[in-house]
Amino acid sequence: MEILGNIQEFIKKYKWFFFSFYTVVLLYLIFVTKRLPSPDIIFVIIWGYAVIFGQGKKFVLDWWPFAILFIIYEYSRGAASLIHEIFNISVHKETLYIWEKALFGENIPTYWFQDLVGNIPTVIDVFAFVMYTSFFWFAVVAAFIIWIFNKKLFTEFKLGYLFLSYAGYITYILFPAYPPWLAAEEGIIQPIKRTVWEVLPAGKSVTAVFHEVGYNPVAPFPSLHCGWAVFVAIMFDRLLQKKFGLWAKLSYLYPVAMIFTVVYTGDHYIVDAIAGIIYAFASVWIVSKICRIKPKKLLNINKSK
Repeated sequence: MEILGNIQEFIKKYKWFFFSFYTVVLLYLIFVTKRLPSPDIIFVIIWGYAVIFGQGKKFVLDWWPFAILFIIYEYSRGAASLIHEIFNISVHKETLYIWEKALFGENIPTYWFQDLVGNIPTVIDVFAFVMYTSFFWFAVVAAFIIWIFNKKLFTEFKLGYLFLSYAGYITYILFPAYPPWLAAEEGIIQPIKRTVWEVLPAGKSVTAVFHEVGYNPVAPFPSLHCGWAVFVAIMFDRLLQKKFGLWAKLSYLYPVAMIFTVVYTGDHYIVDAIAGIIYAFASVWIVSKICRIKPKKLLNINKSK
């Protein structure tokens, strides 16, 4: 135990060195393998950072329910297709496009953005690629930062994040639908350019590179790319507003960029993004109300007089 204590003290003393070294090794492994870690491995990696900051044990205590429920969500997303078959739930192939067309006419925003950028992959495609793939890791990293600086806000974060994720999952089961790219592939709408994926390494698919576990191609509504981005921005705004004031609002640039990305790439319609935003704000509101109820009131326990 004494040796372990000495090791912990040594790591704590030189934590920024170990932080930098650990980060460089991780980035090198991602570069060499050309793959991002799966959700379960991401939590292990984040635990490594907690150890460096001397909070490894507390991390396990605070995070294990959140980590388990989130991993279950990630790996069960693909099961939605099986549920559709068992209960004979039909896929809405044109519904989202009809809604989008009602708002914007025949020339929907995906076509606007793609006409603006052109047919050849550009720096915008690289930007969109980075933004799209941040969906797989950014929220967990954001949760870790919030956990380091505000444990109370982290409680709201993990509850709200899970509520948002499972609310989306239930919707995907009840309302499967075609995203723009799939509707285009089947000739329902005009062709959509997928130049953003040309920045992938040769011979790689987005699923192979990013461990998109539990993949469900008919789950665009609501857009959790947008919902999670908005949710993280709200939480970062709350974390930073006391110290940085209006500058904290810059966190909302992330969901703005994400909305552009998923619409430009043809992964979502604007109506999907709107639904994701509504789900995010609803999750924040519901969880904030729950977290402000005292435990005794929540359990309907009255003080004895």
